[in-house]
Amino acid sequence: MEMLYTLNSMFNFRKNSLLLLFTSLLTFSYIYAQEDSYSENYYEEEVPLIDSDKLLELMTEQLIDQHIKHKNALLSWETNTPEMDVWMKESEYLELLKQWKSNQPNVPKIRFKLNVDIPIGCKKRISAACYDVEEEAIVIDHEYSRKHEVGERLVTNLSLIDSSLSNEGKLLVEHEIQKFNMPRDAMREYQQDIKLYAVVSNGVYRDKMADYSRDYAWIEVEDWILKIKNEIVSFKASVDLVPLFKVQPVYPRRALERGISGYVIVAFKVNESGSIEDPYVVEGKCRKSSDRDEDYNDCTTFNSATLRAAEKLKYQPVIRNGIALVIEDVVHKYSYSISD
Repeated sequence: MEMLYTLNSMFNFRKNSLLLLFTSLLTFSYIYAQEDSYSENYYEEEVPLIDSDKLLELMTEQLIDQHIKHKNALLSWETNTPEMDVWMKESEYLELLKQWKSNQPNVPKIRFKLNVDIPIGCKKRISAACYDVEEEAIVIDHEYSRKHEVGERLVTNLSLIDSSLSNEGKLLVEHEIQKFNMPRDAMREYQQDIKLYAVVSNGVYRDKMADYSRDYAWIEVEDWILKIKNEIVSFKASVDLVPLFKVQPVYPRRALERGISGYVIVAFKVNESGSIEDPYVVEGKCRKSSDRDEDYNDCTTFNSATLRAAEKLKYQPVIRNGIALVIEDVVHKYSYSISD
C-alpha cells in the first residue's frame, strides 16, 4: 500500500518554481499533477550521504554494535518483568507493568542516506528501483526481495539499492513499495539531473526481522527523496500508521434483510492531529451471502455506512523532525458479512 506523506507547514507545491527550473521543457509543468510535496523544514542536508565503501564499512560497524547492545539491553529488560505478588490487586499490578513497559530500552538512531540507482527499464531487474517506461514512473521494489513475515514490507540487499557500494551482503534494507510518477520525455531529457535518495536508519530489534550476528545489520527506509537539479520535488515517508480509535460501521438494514454481503475500500487524508479528512469511496462491491463462490459486483449499498465509520477513525500523529505530517491517500477496507 502506497501512502504519500506531506509536511504540514511548507508542503504546497509551487508550479511556478518548477517552470523556472525547467524553462526549456514546457510540458514539465504537469509532471507533478498529483502534487507530491516537500518541505523547506526537512533538514535533509544534515543526513550524511554514504558514497564510499570505507564510509559504509564504518557505518555498518556502528550499526551492528548498536544492534547487539540494543538486543542485550532488551533481553536484560525482559528478564526483569515484574511478577504479581499474592497481596497485590490486579489494578496495582497493571500499573506496575505500565511503569515497566515505559522503561523499555530505545535504540539510539543512526541515520544516513543512500544514492538509489535508477536504471531505465524494469524487465531485467538489476536494482531495487527502476524507471518503468510503460507506467512512466520510477518504481521502487525488487522482484527478488522477500516479503517480510510481518506486514508487506520488502527486504533487499543494500548492493541492490546502490551498486557502487560493495557491502558484501552485510546490510539488509527493509522498505515498502513506492512509485514516483515521471513522464517519459522528462526522464529522458533530465536523466542525469534526477537523483533518488533513501534516508535510512537502524531498525528496532525484532526477532523475526533481523539477524543480529556480527555479520549483518538491519536498516529500514524512513524517507524517499526525489531531486531534480538538486531541488527536492517529491518526498515520501515510509512509516506505519498507528490506529487509536476505530468504530465498526452499522450494517445497513436493507442489506441485512436481503442477505447481501460485501466490502468498501475508502481513501482519506490524516491531518496533523491524526483525524480524518475528505474520505471518499475507492471501490464498493456486493454479492448475496449465499453465493460465496460468485464474483462480487459493483454496488453502493455499503458506501454511506462506511464513510460515516471512516470519519470517526483516529490515528496517532506522525512526527518527522519535530513537525507533524499530513498523510494523504490512506487506504482502508471495511468488510460486511453475515454469519451463518
